[in-house]
Amino acid sequence: MMYGQDVRKAYGSLPGPLKQREPKVTLPFQAVFLSWFLPTVVFTVVSGTASSSLLTYYPILIYVILAVVTIGCMLTLHIVSLVLRRYFSGRSKVFPFWYAFLGVSLTSSLVASVWFAHLNYMKNEIASDTLKRLAIASNVDPAVDSSSRYLDVGRVEFSNSTTLDLAKSIGFKNKEVYCVAPIVNNASKAPATYDYWAVGLNCCDENGFRCGEYKKPNARSGVRLLNEEQREFYTLAVNEAEATFGIKTALPLFFFWVEDSEALQRSWQAKTIEYWLLEVVTFAAFLFAAVVAGVAFFEVFLATA
Repeated sequence: MMYGQDVRKAYGSLPGPLKQREPKVTLPFQAVFLSWFLPTVVFTVVSGTASSSLLTYYPILIYVILAVVTIGCMLTLHIVSLVLRRYFSGRSKVFPFWYAFLGVSLTSSLVASVWFAHLNYMKNEIASDTLKRLAIASNVDPAVDSSSRYLDVGRVEFSNSTTLDLAKSIGFKNKEVYCVAPIVNNASKAPATYDYWAVGLNCCDENGFRCGEYKKPNARSGVRLLNEEQREFYTLAVNEAEATFGIKTALPLFFFWVEDSEALQRSWQAKTIEYWLLEVVTFAAFLFAAVVAGVAFFEVFLATA
């Protein structure tokens, strides 16, 4: 044996097993961006279309959009489940954090978008769409025109001498205060029945009725109350007015008292868009904060140098 020769090599010994390196884990910027972008797109599309007039006039189209988005989300969740299963079975050493994050955020965006779309549609859009389908009446005289003639009316332009009888206004309280005041013709004698009423929510007290555009001298228009739940309480307020002032009603119709009824209708449409934009910005900001928190968690607990 020669001096300086490795004894183990001389006798044919085998080298020991090599130690496997752990896979390097770095922040996947593309996955981070998609975890914010895809749920935001889903929320924007679903909450926008499902709260618009499309739901009123083309409901089948909305159902198709919801079905397509839901199927897309389910396919994504299926891929997420496969990746998670691969990790938990030991075939992958790296926890698929951003796959799991995307699955949770995508599901949340779909559920939240449907919920907020429903709230926006019921609060703003449905009233505007219903008004478009109802009739418009002009030169209505509350002293002589029977309210039964205008059951299909959404907007009313009253005769020139029409005003509010603020002395007979009253409010009915049931958590909220439901305020009513009769719409009358100043140039005529008191009607046999008071069947046209201006209404408002939480806008009357011991100082009187201050609902709608009651101060404007040119206000002689009414936009029909379409909220069935509120109608019940306004009817109770009218019943209280009957008992208090000794008047009678036959078939009361309720209106928001305004100077320009068409402008009020347009404002309801604008509110639908405003609420939608606010929802989108709020959701996008909330999800962005969640992504930032996810990045911080990933860098501290999962990333390796």
